[in-house]
Amino acid sequence: QMNKESVRLLATASALAGEIGSASWKLARMHQAEQLFVNDRVEEAAVVYTEILARLDPDDHVDRLNILLRLGPSLARAGRSQAALETYQSALSVLPHLEQSPKNRRLRGVLHTEMGDVFADLKRFEEAEQEFKAALAIRLELHDVHGIGVVHGRMASLAMRQQNLEEARTHLFTARDSFEQTESNAGLATVWFGLGQL
Repeated sequence: QMNKESVRLLATASALAGEIGSASWKLARMHQAEQLFVNDRVEEAAVVYTEILARLDPDDHVDRLNILLRLGPSLARAGRSQAALETYQSALSVLPHLEQSPKNRRLRGVLHTEMGDVFADLKRFEEAEQEFKAALAIRLELHDVHGIGVVHGRMASLAMRQQNLEEARTHLFTARDSFEQTESNAGLATVWFGLGQL
């Protein structure tokens, strides 16, 4: 159920939207999709993101990646794992067109992590592990301590799903070390919750 503020924002976005495909239209539709997503109307958010994608210039790689990175989670949360996987694979295909900066390397790591989650949901565990390992390699290369903790947390969840409890415990303790370094209370709470499940 959307609250009054969300309804007001959506109405404002619709009012500001210009000609279909214009910059103002795209911005307004993006805002609308984000509001739908945070209000758990993920199927509707996915429809709006897909509509924006269809209107993008094929050479607009930055915006295409930006939309794909939002469409994927919408599809995943809607239970459409295969469609989410295909969306993330499309996003990976966009990255070579962009500058190979640390930011874009980090985005590649995020995509591998998200793909690992989707493979896990599809019970394709070997492929999930490969994606998490690819994500971890990038986080290590970038010295992204928090990101390293995140990926180890995901690998712990994967191990638990396969009843590999000792492996899960190892990943959780490694994640704990990372989150303690970055003082991430949310990350540490996730670790302690995971340890409590073993």
